[in-house]
Amino acid sequence: MRMKVYRSKSVPRALRQIRRDLGESALILSTRRIRRKRLLGLFPTLEYEITAAVDADPGFTSASKGSRPAEGSAELPGSRTPAKRPTVGSDPSSEKAVLELKRELSALRRVLREGSLPRSGGPGPFRTDAEWARFESLTAAGLDRGLAVTLLQATDRADSDFGADRNTEMHHRLAEMVRVEPIRVLPDRPLRAILLGPTGVGKTTTIAKLAALLSLSEDRNVALVNLDTYRIGASRQLAIYAEIIGVPVRTVHRLEDLHGALEEFREKDCTLIDTAGHSHCNLSAWGALPEFLRQRKDVQVHLVLAANTKTRDLEEMIEAFEVFRAGRLIFTKLDETSTPGSVASQLVRTGKRLSCLTDGQKVTENLLIPSRRMVADLAIPLN
Repeated sequence: MRMKVYRSKSVPRALRQIRRDLGESALILSTRRIRRKRLLGLFPTLEYEITAAVDADPGFTSASKGSRPAEGSAELPGSRTPAKRPTVGSDPSSEKAVLELKRELSALRRVLREGSLPRSGGPGPFRTDAEWARFESLTAAGLDRGLAVTLLQATDRADSDFGADRNTEMHHRLAEMVRVEPIRVLPDRPLRAILLGPTGVGKTTTIAKLAALLSLSEDRNVALVNLDTYRIGASRQLAIYAEIIGVPVRTVHRLEDLHGALEEFREKDCTLIDTAGHSHCNLSAWGALPEFLRQRKDVQVHLVLAANTKTRDLEEMIEAFEVFRAGRLIFTKLDETSTPGSVASQLVRTGKRLSCLTDGQKVTENLLIPSRRMVADLAIPLN
């Protein structure tokens, strides 16, 4: 068996080198990402290191005769002289080992033939460079790798409802996967909603945007309640918004007084409750609020998250805030991220409903009433 190590910035390029050098019967033995140092050790780059092999038989000789080593590849020491094969029947244990090795080599050949390589974050059968390009486009937009593979596999069929337009079909399927429930006041049912979340995600500004929409655009009777007595000037900030919009506001210093505030505004169409932000690593700072919300089934719980947050942090935040049983998500700062597709990924992963989006600081303009199509647009924009 002859083995070679290939280093390349992309897997498809490495595959082409392997097939050119070793033929279609080549095997992928391992693949990993490495950090390659440059001059003086500065500005290292990430590359793929792939170990490939081919049987030292006549098939290999004809496939690779006259071929030169590809750029970025290296012979493994001692790989030019194949080991002497055991004679079948001379040693039962050796014969069993050879058969097992042949099974593994056959499976690896199939892997190479289908263009599928193990990758961190999930496998995916990509037979062409175009498939890799689609995959990389989806993940670059912020879509989870596993979800990207699912969409590609689900739309890999000839009887597409959208003809040859693969992006449109993936867009349609992604839209079907998410749940959207915009904040609205239903007939004969007052809306009471509390916004929770970590620090700095824009809860107070989002409260003001919702109040402006419901009061000025939909002509609803709106009231605001402020639970944020932690930040200096927080109550003043909400009071200014309330004065501009023309709605009443009450600041509650103790959680037990929140019952009274909700009772005071019981005739209002909508009561929106603002809260202080606390780290998801320190939920004890919320005190008895989780128990309060378990008792008040009439209060909708909305978890506010920033769209420019790293995926792993988003997942940890959502998991930590499960103590509040927040079934609805609000994503802010869409204008501050280059990977808005992470919003769609979190909605699909958690099954939670999206209640609104924001994409700027302007109270009367930068509130988006979401739809499934809008969410799909974040990851797969259609021209």
